[in-house]
Amino acid sequence: MFSEMLREMDRNTIRYMVDDMKEKIEKGKVELSVIEGKLTETEGKLTETEGKLAEAEKVIGRKDEELLEKDAEIARLQALLKEK
Repeated sequence: MFSEMLREMDRNTIRYMVDDMKEKIEKGKVELSVIEGKLTETEGKLTETEGKLAEAEKVIGRKDEELLEKDAEIARLQALLKEK
């Protein structure tokens, strides 16, 4: 009888441990889902930022070209002034 009680206690302990592990796994899944949502949101923001950066780089490239053209014009005008 005593061993029967111990066996039942062991079964109950095992059930408790299994239930506890299942609960922890479920909590982990919920936490993982939240983290994945935040990651997706962050990836969206990163993509948006990369798009803005690409557009800014295009603008900078155009401005650089304009500056080069103006520098060439200034050099041309200075050369004309030196000739006179």
